[in-house]
Amino acid sequence: MNIRLYFYGGVEGQIGGNLILLLTNNDGLIYDFGVNFKLRKMFFEYPYVTPRSLNDLIVTGNVPDLPIYTISHNVPVSYAFISHAHVDHCGYVPLLNKSIKVYMGYMAYTIVKSKNEIRLRKTFENDFQNVNVEVFHSGREIDTSLGTIIPVHVDHSIPGSYGFISILGKRTLAYTGDFRLHGTKGYLTKDFIELATREGVTDLIIEATNTVLSHITSEKEVMEKLFQVFSESKGLIILDYSESDVDRFKSIYKAAVKAGRKVVLSPRQAYLLYMMIKQEQEFSWTKLDLPSLDDKNIMVYNSCRSRNKALKFLLKVLDQDRFVTKVELIKEPEVYVFSANFYNIEDIKSIDPPPGSVYILSSSEPFDEERELRFEKLINWLDVLGIPMYHIHASGHASPLEIRMVVEEINPEKVYIVHSENPMLMAKYLGNIAKCIAPIRGREYIL
Repeated sequence: MNIRLYFYGGVEGQIGGNLILLLTNNDGLIYDFGVNFKLRKMFFEYPYVTPRSLNDLIVTGNVPDLPIYTISHNVPVSYAFISHAHVDHCGYVPLLNKSIKVYMGYMAYTIVKSKNEIRLRKTFENDFQNVNVEVFHSGREIDTSLGTIIPVHVDHSIPGSYGFISILGKRTLAYTGDFRLHGTKGYLTKDFIELATREGVTDLIIEATNTVLSHITSEKEVMEKLFQVFSESKGLIILDYSESDVDRFKSIYKAAVKAGRKVVLSPRQAYLLYMMIKQEQEFSWTKLDLPSLDDKNIMVYNSCRSRNKALKFLLKVLDQDRFVTKVELIKEPEVYVFSANFYNIEDIKSIDPPPGSVYILSSSEPFDEERELRFEKLINWLDVLGIPMYHIHASGHASPLEIRMVVEEINPEKVYIVHSENPMLMAKYLGNIAKCIAPIRGREYIL
């Protein structure tokens, strides 16, 4: 079987925007189809300039000119396998032709579907409603015309993350998606490594996000540092974390309870949490161990904004004593951990946190010019309000040592490095244990 591999995103120094195309003489499949935020910001900025058509995305290079879209005929691809629900891996999936079956994990689909339900502005590029999705769980063997594809769970900073092991005749290809070993569920990634080793993987596509200034920090350390700040601070805690990072939420929750504080979630965060808990109750193999929204230590911020779909839903399903407004945060700031970020700056200003309040950034630092500018504005406002900032975080991505260990254990013939700003650095770092390739966008690679 003639197997060709093409990389159209997540290469040449790009973190995210992954799009990997695999073709045989008879059929094809895609691994991930995500948004490259850096490239997108070069041409579009909501609400001033937005894509009006698929052609806008093609001519600007945001998506490749391939016959895989809703308007395409004679589509050479029958399947798409999505590793997880981060937008840089699945954001452009709604553009795919409806004849393409899209495979996602149960929890990953729950997350994208939930976000879609509360989205105020749905467009041709972000509406998942009509996507041809089939869900899977870890270890399921999915038979395709190309061979057998086995999704295997991995640990990442969002639940429902998977790598894929593709048995394609004489070649076996593994794609890690985004992963780590140092997280709370590193054993999930070990399951992927063990099966990849057993199946005799010949070709490995691996992410290498962390190549420079990689920090070795565990989620346990994050929780301990959060507790220290929560317990020693006398004012309001304002905390910025990724809404889908359930490990971080659990660390925040445990540290807050131990420090005698209550966590105040945004309606959007609470809605996602509600849907993930519901999914967990329906399917026994998804074990997130999340606290209930009925927990007295979890509150929802009622911003009183009438257009907020998530808030409208939560007001119907939760008791009224589960909500707080800025009045409570102003009255007893020392009682709460208020989940907010730059986009909530008006709420933060109206609360006017008292002396002794702190802001905690518990997500990755800004990594492009757009985020740098936004971050600078946030710092300026915190300066005006007299609020210092702490950075307490553990990465959702593997460290260089973890990446090398994975390659050594799986022992493939060839390694393709993606999702990295420094792919050549990683290729040299791994050069004595495998043949390493830093893929060129659009170039053909024969397995």
